[in-house]
Amino acid sequence: MICFHDWEYYEYQNVRVFRVCKKCGRAQYKDKYLKDKWVPVTSDIEYEMLAEAVMSSSTCLVAKFGCIIVNEKGRVIGVGSNRVPEGEVPCNVLGKCSREVIWKDNKRFTRGCKCIHAEVHAVLEALKKQKDLSNCTLYLAGEPSHARAPCEECSKVLRQVNIKRVKWWSTC
Repeated sequence: MICFHDWEYYEYQNVRVFRVCKKCGRAQYKDKYLKDKWVPVTSDIEYEMLAEAVMSSSTCLVAKFGCIIVNEKGRVIGVGSNRVPEGEVPCNVLGKCSREVIWKDNKRFTRGCKCIHAEVHAVLEALKKQKDLSNCTLYLAGEPSHARAPCEECSKVLRQVNIKRVKWWSTC
């Protein structure tokens, strides 16, 4: 099957550019040192770098996360970052966080956050392309480093769709 690639580009630390085909999931990168040569993404570390590059598209002002889901053939089938649902005004455009902070018994709670977590975005996208995610790997990059990732709610989603391998990378 021939794919007429529809590339989506992500930049990683001004050194490396990644591209992922929206149709077939092929992922490639190009270093500034390699000039015009595109190299296939094949290793865990390269997929983690891609997840970190995706993190830059997060619209959340408090926590930035990027996530990709890779199937057993090495194709990226899901990409996600912390962002609000379609049609909502993102916090980075508003210039302030939409969540409300509540203190109760010296514990910090938040409510009213409009963002959908990166893992959920990636799972929703992956399920459009592939029904069985049991042999897939989820790569997650994020900040702040003190955040537990994936969170409890996202862990439930990952267990429900049967993703067994999660690679977490903190950028702090």
